[in-house]
Amino acid sequence: MADYAEVRHPGSQTRTTAEKATGTSQGSDDGDNDHEDEDVESGSGPPCPCPAEAEEPEARRRQFLEACRRKEAQLKQAFARRVKEKEAVLREAERQLQDRFEQLERKQHRETLRLEEKRRALEEEMLAFSKKKTASRMLQSRVSACTSSKKKDKDRKKDQGYRFELLCFDVKACETRGGRKEAEEWEEAYSPRV
Repeated sequence: MADYAEVRHPGSQTRTTAEKATGTSQGSDDGDNDHEDEDVESGSGPPCPCPAEAEEPEARRRQFLEACRRKEAQLKQAFARRVKEKEAVLREAERQLQDRFEQLERKQHRETLRLEEKRRALEEEMLAFSKKKTASRMLQSRVSACTSSKKKDKDRKKDQGYRFELLCFDVKACETRGGRKEAEEWEEAYSPRV
């Protein structure tokens, strides 16, 4: 497994661990390569990246993660603040709605009581009116029963009086014209035949 690992050298030549162990390389057979092999194996020189360069990407990564965490915390705080503000607004709106509902409920209750009183008064008035109406009808029926017999008698008398008045009127008219003969003709014309 270690045979396939690659190591980067400053000369930009890549050698596998197996080549290092055998001492062979794929590149040129210069003496420089042998010198590089010795440096790699002995651990001296710049065969691998220096620790400061290796820590730089790690430091950037840590800084980036820290910045992300800070940004996330800020966003969470902003979100929580907005949620609290919205909750406060909603609570206030709910309180106003509740107050309005209670106000309308009280108004409706007062209106219901007022209408109930009016209804009772109207029912009492209707009852009194119906009593008066029945009493009036009863009184009218009694009066009509009593007056019907009197009316018949009166009609008989009235007819005679009417004839008498008519005759008197005709007599006066005839007298003014200067003759009695006309009055007698009128009397014969209007007298009932028996």
